[in-house]
Amino acid sequence: MIPQPIIDKIIALLASIALVLTGISQQLPQQKFGGFNPTGGGTYRLQTSLGTTNTSIKLSSFKEPVSNIKYTMTYLGSDILYGTLDPQTSYSEFVSATGITQNADGTATLTGVVRGLSRTPAGSSCTASTTLAQTHAGQSIFILSNAPCMYSEYVKGRTNESITGLWSFDTNLPISSITATSSSQFATKAYADNVIKGGAPTSTEALGGKVELGTLAEQASSYDGGDVQPTVLQTKNSTSTCQIVGSYNLVASSTTGKLDKNCFDQTANYNYTGANNFASTTFSDYPTLPYTDPTGNRQAIKKSYFDEHRVDLATSSPANIDASAAGLFSIASTTIPAGALGNFNIVKGKLWVQFSALDAGSVGLFSLKFGGATSTTFSYTTVDPYGGRTGWLEFQIMSYGSAKQENTLIFDVATSTADRPIYLYGNSATTINSAVAQTVEMFYENAGGNAALLVYNYSIEIIKD
Repeated sequence: MIPQPIIDKIIALLASIALVLTGISQQLPQQKFGGFNPTGGGTYRLQTSLGTTNTSIKLSSFKEPVSNIKYTMTYLGSDILYGTLDPQTSYSEFVSATGITQNADGTATLTGVVRGLSRTPAGSSCTASTTLAQTHAGQSIFILSNAPCMYSEYVKGRTNESITGLWSFDTNLPISSITATSSSQFATKAYADNVIKGGAPTSTEALGGKVELGTLAEQASSYDGGDVQPTVLQTKNSTSTCQIVGSYNLVASSTTGKLDKNCFDQTANYNYTGANNFASTTFSDYPTLPYTDPTGNRQAIKKSYFDEHRVDLATSSPANIDASAAGLFSIASTTIPAGALGNFNIVKGKLWVQFSALDAGSVGLFSLKFGGATSTTFSYTTVDPYGGRTGWLEFQIMSYGSAKQENTLIFDVATSTADRPIYLYGNSATTINSAVAQTVEMFYENAGGNAALLVYNYSIEIIKD
């Protein structure tokens, strides 16, 4: 029979093994590789000696105390470990390693070893030092330790730190009473609430809220800040009365929907190349038109063109002229001004008349005089008596130069007999000097007193071509 003390020891040993296995099963799934995690190991021995330049360390074994689990970086949940060679000696040396290889013969090799780590590191200057690296004999002691460089893995509350790992806050968030002052600082919830409540920070010409205020230079250059920095026009840079705001000016219409007249330089010359319609427009000065002559009915004409082509009323008379008695009557006359008959200009006269014949064989004599000389005449002899018949008596003097004219005289009145209208025509040429003032006059002679003519009115015009 096994003694009770031995049975108690066996039970205690089994309980310890169960506790270790339970701890391993609970811990293994929680390991996270890719950051630093410290660990507490035992005392280990060098399998071989080390020089000052070796970057790997071979240990006789490298296991976790009590559980005897072989160390790996995955098991440690760390990407680096720190240790001491020959601790508590005058030639102790701090080292780090980034890899563990468990060999088949039970030995273990530390790889990625950095030798001679600083004993008093400033910041993160934990680098190899040939001065601090020492030689170590085989069977020298190696331990996992809290070397000074290990503390550079931790954030210190009174030191400026750069965090390279991901910190997750699953329960509580960081708290601060300080307001952010730069674009790279964290903002508090209170600051964010105030921004949301206000809609957006106030926009300036240097910093945008939802938009950025455009400067005068940006307005003038059609600046485009894109989606990140959209710019808007400012009312202070616009005007409806065109005062000078700065180097540039944004013109806006007034409440009438029209631009103020001062928005245009009234002393400048403008060249309009398109079709422009001016309705009910008053010019304070005369607009200048092109040198070319118009070709369309709606085009404006210059003064010289108008002067050359206008129709001037030389004279007119609304009074009746009665030439019913026998004799010679002047029925229309005027003076043509000197030079008015330029090349291809025309003097045109038109008389509204009534003609009556008291008996057959009555004779009426029409004559046109220009410059005192009779230019064109014709007579009309009635074939039977008739009452008043109305129509037109027209004459025309066309100039071919200052002393050359072509003259035409037409008499056209209605008749009650369809096949016998009264229509007379005469023409001639003259060489009157029109460079000086000349008289044009129309005469009618009622030879026997029986060919009566009544002139209701007449006009004489000068038509300039």
